[in-house]
Amino acid sequence: MPQILPALRACLGGDLGAFVDDVRPSGNGRLEIRVRRGRATERCLASPAGQVAMRLPLPDAAPPEPAATAFFLERRCVDARRVAAPGGTILGWLAYPAC
Repeated sequence: MPQILPALRACLGGDLGAFVDDVRPSGNGRLEIRVRRGRATERCLASPAGQVAMRLPLPDAAPPEPAATAFFLERRCVDARRVAAPGGTILGWLAYPAC
């Protein structure tokens, strides 16, 4: 996971209310990342280093699975797992959308 954290953080764009619930490899070494922002869903294409190439709205996306693993910038649950850099800097949290 550490190698894709820059892409996840870039696609979230600092939005503390958003989360990532799906990441897949895409063409040209990019990642296809599904971002949930409230009721809106988007597909973000980014390099693993965090360069966003494109954002596309996904108006017909199914709602997230309540217990699926998701990546958040901010801790939302008491049982969320911290994702930290080797020096201890908190980079995000793993939890679930229904948190």
